[in-house]
Amino acid sequence: MELRPIVAEILEYIPTIDFTTTATQVSLFETTIRYLAGMLSAYDLLQGPLSQLSSNVSAVESLLAQSKNLADSLKFAFDTPTGIPANNIFLTTHSTDGSTSNGLATTGSLQLEWQRLSDLTGDPEYGNLAQKAETYLLNPQPAWAEPFPGLVGTRVDITNGLFLDANGGWNGGDDSFYEYLLKMYVYDSSRFGNYSDRWILAADSTMEHLASHPSSRPQLTFLASFTDTSFVNSSQHLTCFDGGSFLLGGQVFHKKEYIDFGLALVEGCHATYNSTVTKIGPEQFSWNTSAITPDQADFYDNSGYYITNPSYGLRPEVVESFYYAFRITGELRLFLNAYFLQFHENPKRLQAIKSIATGLGTLLLPLTQPLGLALASPRYQTLIFREVGHSATNKKVFSLLKF
Repeated sequence: MELRPIVAEILEYIPTIDFTTTATQVSLFETTIRYLAGMLSAYDLLQGPLSQLSSNVSAVESLLAQSKNLADSLKFAFDTPTGIPANNIFLTTHSTDGSTSNGLATTGSLQLEWQRLSDLTGDPEYGNLAQKAETYLLNPQPAWAEPFPGLVGTRVDITNGLFLDANGGWNGGDDSFYEYLLKMYVYDSSRFGNYSDRWILAADSTMEHLASHPSSRPQLTFLASFTDTSFVNSSQHLTCFDGGSFLLGGQVFHKKEYIDFGLALVEGCHATYNSTVTKIGPEQFSWNTSAITPDQADFYDNSGYYITNPSYGLRPEVVESFYYAFRITGELRLFLNAYFLQFHENPKRLQAIKSIATGLGTLLLPLTQPLGLALASPRYQTLIFREVGHSATNKKVFSLLKF
């Protein structure tokens, strides 16, 4: 939005944050993808295409300094027998919650931020920590933990690096591992070519094995999850990022089949919104016909899914996928505008978005506060409504991290 007073306020506040002390437990994963990613992205933007927003060189440099301070406070989490980090940690005491396992997403979604910090500071330690943990995910053991090529289980033992299950998919807990495989390759294809190999394996297996079409609306495409080699016909709002990942992969690797599949997934996600009375998609849904309750039978017949959790957590994933779809095809401008017209029909939701966007200027949220919607949705909403051609260069959409 290029509001200089807000940029100045944020730059004034960030150096005052003490990243060595918190009153409660924090997540290494959440802190990395929100705080570390946010500061590093802001640093890159203010050093590059948005440099006109601040002439205070020392204030901009404080973004990098505070990124390093935060990483230095977090890095004890990697001090395990394997280097796979503990996720739930206490900064003040440099202790953990005692868990001996970590998740696929929470382990495999640190690499962009920590590698970028190393590249900016010249200190390889940060990237090396994240890359060492990733090696166990790129070379999964035992073999049964990879029931389909490229698709792996969810929990990993941090004491020996072995997977503890063969349950997974693109839902929460696994999702951003696959997202980061592709984005690491986009970040630096010369250093991280092996990441693209794993993403392609996972993408091809997903198209072959996990693509699923509800019986009442077979034109829709959802992604099933898996338990070993059995499939579970349920999904969730978090999974709406999947269409964007395939669209980005299709653009990067020049593969039309990925783009076509990505568009089908975006249409499926849109259907979960378009079918409800409020035009808001549910947190969780299913198309498993053996578990439909009588009160949802008609809804399933009409919609192709039924709701298993009706809550709405202000998820930004759907917006990212819609954004990619528009920028890659140029055919979804009306589709995107129609999605956001629901704000006019839902004044409370629109007011919530406005309140969050207004509050970004202070950044007074505690370290334990989830920032997914606050940091992601307004960004894509702003970009969608910019009058740019779909083939325009993404000059200001180059957040290398959680973008």
